[in-house]
Amino acid sequence: MVVPILTPTDPESGVLGCAMLAGVGAGILTGSTTQSGDWSATIAEIQPDPKWSERYERMASFFNRVYLQSESYWNEIDTL
Repeated sequence: MVVPILTPTDPESGVLGCAMLAGVGAGILTGSTTQSGDWSATIAEIQPDPKWSERYERMASFFNRVYLQSESYWNEIDTL
């Protein structure tokens, strides 16, 4: 599956997303308000190279295995 990657103009778009979710959770914003293009814009659209999809799949599979195997370590760290 080839899905384009949209590059936001704001380098802190993750923080903006958190603020939007907090606003919806607090009842300050509505879902339709957060979908507005006034909040964020994109400066580029990157089209993934379909020739790399097999490699991406292998890497994702590896990442998922490592993530699941490391979960017990993070749970143990939380207890320290």
